[in-house]
Amino acid sequence: MKEVTTPAQSTLPPAPHGSGALGGGRAGLPPGWVSGRARRLEPWLLAAIAIALTAVAVFLQADVQSAATVALLPLLAAAWAQARPAWRQRELAVRAFAVAAAALLLPLQEAPDAVTPEALWQLWLALVVVAYAVLLRPAWALGLLAFSVLQWAPAWLLAPDPAVHGPSVGLLLVPLALAALLVGGWLRRADAGHEAHRFDPATRLCTLEGLLAHGEELLAARSRSGATLAVFDCSDLLEVRHIYGSRVARTLLHRLSGKLAAIAGDRGLAARTGPVEFAVLLPGAGRERALATLQHVLGAPSRIEYEAGDSEIMLVPDFLLGRLGEEEDDLAGLHRLLSHKLAWTREQEARRRRYLRLERERHSQSMPLSPGARPHARSARASAAKAGRPELPSTLPLPLGAR
Repeated sequence: MKEVTTPAQSTLPPAPHGSGALGGGRAGLPPGWVSGRARRLEPWLLAAIAIALTAVAVFLQADVQSAATVALLPLLAAAWAQARPAWRQRELAVRAFAVAAAALLLPLQEAPDAVTPEALWQLWLALVVVAYAVLLRPAWALGLLAFSVLQWAPAWLLAPDPAVHGPSVGLLLVPLALAALLVGGWLRRADAGHEAHRFDPATRLCTLEGLLAHGEELLAARSRSGATLAVFDCSDLLEVRHIYGSRVARTLLHRLSGKLAAIAGDRGLAARTGPVEFAVLLPGAGRERALATLQHVLGAPSRIEYEAGDSEIMLVPDFLLGRLGEEEDDLAGLHRLLSHKLAWTREQEARRRRYLRLERERHSQSMPLSPGARPHARSARASAAKAGRPELPSTLPLPLGAR
């Protein structure tokens, strides 16, 4: 930790509230996180949409092209969700909007009976909105509903009899969507209680347990070969807390966690694996690419800057990079190896500082002007005391000459 004094005065931004060594907070999932149950549920919901649309297409005796469309496209989306699970709400919303947009293929097809594709199109949009209202947060779910209405509204307005086709679907969709939002809110609260121990309440990053659990799942779904793990040692946070207080330390911790989350992005995971130790998992990124990402976010050399009053605090974290398949084959072993290396480096640095401090103290001790004078004076005073003579002071006061 480096400190640079600056003449400018600045006010401290609000820090996250909480308790603990460097700050705490409410337990829960990060705002954009998709729980494990939602990731597992999405392919099943898409498969259910495919089955329901196929059954309706058979019941309405739709043409082969329309029946194949409603059967295959949702199944392809289900395979997509199974192969690339959504870890954040934005990824989940992208797939939801893509599935809703794919429904446009039905009215664009040339079919002898125009009623059947239109009915399947409306049902497709309604099922997608209801299914993803369970998985998405309300803001994203309402956006999906608005997108579906805008997609379907022109066809409804241009229909020969809009009063027949529109109100019945709308009156049925609104209560179903609201019920799905309520179910989704209940599931998110239950998942937050179930997975809260995998997230650090102060930073909303993963804990070590969360990194190992979610990291292995992420690597299995995306790219295990070529994944890079970066482990950071931020011991200077303890010094910041000792010098500037817990409020400044919490603010600096919040800023650091934001930087690490930016490094992880949408494809990686950021974790707080100890009081002052952090880690970032980057799937599919080699050592050079991971280092470039770190330098892009943290700078070169890596640092976190923060102005506290008239002092500018510069936190310089130490970090090591490791690649899966080279040093270790599993994520837990690689993290343990990098953590031990950082601990050894930190111990060596502490020993070097302790040695330099002792050397400065040894060379800064005061030395007598004449080493033999003081023992000689003490022996003279001792001889005088033995002979019974009064001990004379080493200096005698003399009167100054009159001017």
